Amino acid sequence: VGGSRPAVPGKDVVLTLDADVQNRALEVFGDESGACVVMDVRNGDILCMLSAPSFDPNLFVSGVPTRTYRALADYERKPLLDKAINGTFPPGSTFKPATALALLAAGVDPADRVNCSGVFRTGQRCWGRHGSQDMHNAIKNSCDIYFYTMCNRAGVDLIRDTAMKLGFEHEFDIGVDNQRKGLLPSTEWKRRTFPRDPVWHPGETTSVAIGQGAVTVNALQLAVYTSRLANGRKAILPRLIKSVGGVDRPSGAEVPDLPFSVEHLDIVRGGMIAVANDRSGTAYRQSQLGLGDIQMAGKTGTAQTRNYGSGSRRSNVWSQKDHNLFIAFAPVDAPRYAVVVIIEHGGRGGGTAGAPRAREVMRTVLLKDPEMRERITRPPPPEATGPQIDEGEIGAAPESAVAPPAPSVPATPRPTGGPRPYLSGPQ
Repeated sequence: VGGSRPAVPGKDVVLTLDADVQNRALEVFGDESGACVVMDVRNGDILCMLSAPSFDPNLFVSGVPTRTYRALADYERKPLLDKAINGTFPPGSTFKPATALALLAAGVDPADRVNCSGVFRTGQRCWGRHGSQDMHNAIKNSCDIYFYTMCNRAGVDLIRDTAMKLGFEHEFDIGVDNQRKGLLPSTEWKRRTFPRDPVWHPGETTSVAIGQGAVTVNALQLAVYTSRLANGRKAILPRLIKSVGGVDRPSGAEVPDLPFSVEHLDIVRGGMIAVANDRSGTAYRQSQLGLGDIQMAGKTGTAQTRNYGSGSRRSNVWSQKDHNLFIAFAPVDAPRYAVVVIIEHGGRGGGTAGAPRAREVMRTVLLKDPEMRERITRPPPPEATGPQIDEGEIGAAPESAVAPPAPSVPATPRPTGGPRPYLSGPQ
């Protein structure tokens, strides 16, 4: 044919993805919608980057039939949207460790205590009545009242600055475009976006402090954030392409140090360890790995998707349920892997749908690591004691904890739009 040229073989591209981990994540998601990202916190390698529900890309090789395309495009759970990098969500209480680091940078004493009666002076509610809380317990119990009370000691601009240093509102050079940066609001953003009401009000910081309001992030950013917290030294960057033509791409560990003190990071990580290993933590039951002495640290999150008004936050309509998030790293004594799970409209608390799936994915990652397999033979740590308060059990009956794989949920029309006004619920 005139003008045609013979095909030239391209260079081999080797990804960091692990097919076993990717497939396990797909299994445990079942019919749910959302994203899962797994990173090696030592070098930034992305072992899993899942968007669910998925589809067969081979359908598009020779031109997808219109009927098939319309079925995919119109399905409420949006399989054509890459929820790992192009879908943005309010992070909910998974954002609280970032707020805690901002408070510490502002000089807040982590031993300072706030009494949680369940209701803040503005009328905002906490999902429980936690009593006297210091920073450690506020992270462990996901106490909104603590963060409502303390957040303006840092202010929205310092919270934003801290969150950006942890990886939010960034696009990463992973060889894949079409990433959405999300949003971290600030006083300057308020002036630019709302010229008729340009002043940032202290009451607006309360929503930002717990990962609501205008805050939006994607799953890859959450994984980078979790990896940086776990690594504790380096501002780890994600790497998806391992090599091109036999030449390795730069490691995600070839980066500057984190601009946070070791003492401050230890305080925040201590709270995350308690989330998963203290019986009164918000994800204790769902975070037990059963792999010898290996323990996981985590943080639950619930992200509101609608304005409840004076009605109930509970709904049997899929599109009206809260998003369900969980971030985790393991082992706690020498972190290697970070896992992020976002379950779109997954139910009440981050421990009900996100944590069980994160646990199963984390188990797969650890079982593939020869050094971790050796630790499985060691005796488990002493069993935690004290009352167990699973997320959602205070103030309202919880939705049933979901064991993977997930049951199917009836399809219902889904509205689109940005973050809604926030009314706190179980975290």
